[in-house]
Amino acid sequence: MIDCLRRRGCSVTALPASTPAETVLSGGYDGVLLSNGPGDPAENTDMIREIKKLYDSGLPLYGICLGHQMLALATGARTGKMDYGHRGGNHPVRDVERGRVFITSQNHGYMVLADTVDPVVAQVSHINANDGTCEGLRYRRPNCFSTQFHPEANPGPRDMEYLFDRFVEGKQMSEMPQKRELLYEGKAKKVYATDDPELLIVSYKDDATAFNGLKKGTIVGKGVINNRMSDLLMARLEREGI
Repeated sequence: MIDCLRRRGCSVTALPASTPAETVLSGGYDGVLLSNGPGDPAENTDMIREIKKLYDSGLPLYGICLGHQMLALATGARTGKMDYGHRGGNHPVRDVERGRVFITSQNHGYMVLADTVDPVVAQVSHINANDGTCEGLRYRRPNCFSTQFHPEANPGPRDMEYLFDRFVEGKQMSEMPQKRELLYEGKAKKVYATDDPELLIVSYKDDATAFNGLKKGTIVGKGVINNRMSDLLMARLEREGI
């Protein structure tokens, strides 16, 4: 992780996990990367309180693995122990915005429970293609996001390092597009246009009617929806030039 940041021109300071938020905020840092670690994230109550202070400060944050879980806990979500952990360098993860699946490296036995994430605070950004578990969150506040997998440990050449670019360059992953026109309404879901021409929103009437593992209100890249959308909606999109 340090090497990934240094290759992007960052000066990196490694701090102990017990460092108080006040020390970080008074240090003049441009952002904080919350790194990985072992064990049950919910047991780290003192650190979770400090992370909440960092979150509230508006400082850019990127959480990886344990950092992803503890950032979620700091913002009101819950975590749980997995029946079968994710271990190894061959786990497929779908980037919801990009509509692409990447192979990732993972080593964890706990996960963020997606249905406990407050949609006012954050939204699931990455989903495990094998079991549908949460692999990433994007937060409403600027330049704050997290991933369960390890982007620095690429099974391929540089598969997920774009996330470090996003963090360093401050590209907004956090601004939620707003619903506009209703494009389609079916028995289980509605599809809306948004103020972002590249994105649609799929809203489910019942969380139990999962759509390829996505949850209620998930923002989905058009490429993802197009592969599974009804002929009626596809025809409508073509007519509208969307």
